[in-house]
Amino acid sequence: MPLMAAIDQVRRPIAVRLVVGAAVLAGLYLTSLYSYNLFHGLAELFSVVVEAAVFVIAWNARRFFVNHYVLCLGVALLFVAIVEILHTLAYEGLSVFPDYTANLATQLWIVARWLQTLALIAAPLLMRRRLRAEWYLVGFGALWGILLILVFTGFFPDAFLPETGLTTFKIVSEYVICALLLVALGLLWWRRKAFETIVFRGLAVAILVTIVSELLFTLYTSPFGLANMGGHLLKIVAFYLIYKAVVETVLARPYSLLFRELKQSEEALRRQEEEQRQIADVLQEALLNMPKNLPGITFGHLYRPATIAARVGGDFRDIFVLPHHAVGLLIGDVSGHGLEAAALMATAKNTVKVFAFDDQSPAAALQKANLVTMRSTSERGSGTVNFVTAFYGVLDTTSGRLRFSSAGHPPGILRRASGEIHLLKGGSPVLGVLPEARYEEWEDELAPGDLLLLYTDGLTDVRWDSQILGEERLLSLVASLGDVPAPEFPEALFARVMEFAEHGLSDDVAMLAVSLGEPRPV
Repeated sequence: MPLMAAIDQVRRPIAVRLVVGAAVLAGLYLTSLYSYNLFHGLAELFSVVVEAAVFVIAWNARRFFVNHYVLCLGVALLFVAIVEILHTLAYEGLSVFPDYTANLATQLWIVARWLQTLALIAAPLLMRRRLRAEWYLVGFGALWGILLILVFTGFFPDAFLPETGLTTFKIVSEYVICALLLVALGLLWWRRKAFETIVFRGLAVAILVTIVSELLFTLYTSPFGLANMGGHLLKIVAFYLIYKAVVETVLARPYSLLFRELKQSEEALRRQEEEQRQIADVLQEALLNMPKNLPGITFGHLYRPATIAARVGGDFRDIFVLPHHAVGLLIGDVSGHGLEAAALMATAKNTVKVFAFDDQSPAAALQKANLVTMRSTSERGSGTVNFVTAFYGVLDTTSGRLRFSSAGHPPGILRRASGEIHLLKGGSPVLGVLPEARYEEWEDELAPGDLLLLYTDGLTDVRWDSQILGEERLLSLVASLGDVPAPEFPEALFARVMEFAEHGLSDDVAMLAVSLGEPRPV
């Protein structure tokens, strides 16, 4: 398949999402024809839900963040959400605050936007500093409380007067907020290297959409007018982008945001491992030994260390026979390199395999492996945060049924015989961090001619021009290799990736490609 055709195929889901998003916005517009307060309530409810989700994730994961951007943003959005709830209840026509006019809702809107903008400026400025989350919460809460007291005691400037509409204070505030949002965008650009491309783009576009939204809020003369409606529709778009950039990324790909800087800092330690090279060669060969063939499937695999000094790494892959015409598919990545990473890799790999024979449920195997991995890391007491990402699947070689669970690992890619390509669903927490973590199980199906590709994040982190390779370009490359069978696929894909890699590997790479069918005789 030509490369451009493959890229077009990958872009189709984006077009589908745009169509679905436009349909949702059109549906919201139709609700305004019935009741503008219903439309307004739904629009504000969506942003409140996203704000609450960002706060819950940021607060509960705060001890793992090296980059405090999400924490700073999440804490502030908690207070923004509360103000927006009050703003919704104060809207003209609901009569929740009967002694107030539409001025109250407009004042609360300005308070919410000031708090949100302040957070977007503070986050990139504080993200590299030692941050006491509790004090940050108290400080932002104090500011929030003071502003609400000023609003409800009448000391806050008027923002909307029934006789004349928007006040000069309201309009000037919106313009100042827009200017400060541009400052926040510039600060985000300054810190862009701390984020994966998809996260940076989502946040940056969300800020730009918010600026346009705020400009619309300077034009309306009635809280039920078209400019007001347009501003709320764009606000929904902005918070959807924040959801995609933060909430979905942390839940589906925690390695991209939560532990990104932790993994980047580990690369600086690789020079210390040269003296371990002789031990590394023997140990790695023993740990990564793979069978030559298995009944019912054909497969290929690959492992490449990022540097000669890092011959013992944390990436692993395995494939093994299970009862009832099934095979186990396992791939994972341990934080760090060297003998300690190899030891943790051996623990995680062998633990999953032991529980795989005891209970063929992938989710149950990862659930038990998480507890064993946590005990292993706590007993070592290295003082660093060690974790394991892993994908474990059980493939029925007769029916093609694939049951799998993913512990914070990059999603597998399924290439159909027809040329259709999609990422496997699902995502659960990494191993070795949260004792109460729960692991979900998902299903898919392989048909004859289909190919399943599993890989570690060293593949998508390869530098491509000025950016990392990323999932979208990887999907395009997989599609362009549509005629390559599973045994040769990892080597062929790696060769294509390295044709475009400017600086070699920044992390170890492991791959496993599997198709149904009997292996060819040797």
